[in-house]
Amino acid sequence: MAMGTSMCSTPFLSPAQAPAARAGHRMGTVGTAVFLFGGAGSDGTYFNDLGQWDDAAGTWVEVAANTPLVGRKWFDMAAANGRLYIGYGWGDGTALDDFWEYDPAT
Repeated sequence: MAMGTSMCSTPFLSPAQAPAARAGHRMGTVGTAVFLFGGAGSDGTYFNDLGQWDDAAGTWVEVAANTPLVGRKWFDMAAANGRLYIGYGWGDGTALDDFWEYDPAT
């Protein structure tokens, strides 16, 4: 199926319902939960927020507006054993070498 056909013909959320516009972010799943972290805005702001898609309500929920992580883009994010792992990437004009674990159950 080509882009623009019935699969992708209408936006899923209006901009008012979605997290701030960004690039270089990552999304990952833990179980049935979808998480969004980081990225950078068009004004150069690096995001360090964490959001979760609430499928039942059809909305994004802000898990943390400011996490302890440095805001970043072009980073790695993976899920394993019920946790998200976030690390490395580019933030505030420098390459980052930190690595973090997030457990949604706690």
